[in-house]
Amino acid sequence: MLLHVGADDPTIPTDHVKAIDTALQNTGIDYEQHVYDNAGHAFACDARPHMYRPDPADTAWARTHTFLDRHLPSGS
Repeated sequence: MLLHVGADDPTIPTDHVKAIDTALQNTGIDYEQHVYDNAGHAFACDARPHMYRPDPADTAWARTHTFLDRHLPSGS
């Protein structure tokens, strides 16, 4: 499981982000959770220019590609 969260996202409070992290740690599930400063909801969506933040979006996409390369079979 891969989660990208904007630190300034009003739809998910910081305590919920921490609770998700704690809950996933306790399950043993292979996951990554990344929180991006100066990023709100939909920060990686360039179709929403008022929300888009290129620097964290680029980092999130790079992390997504790395995660998928690690977890999907070759040739997928």
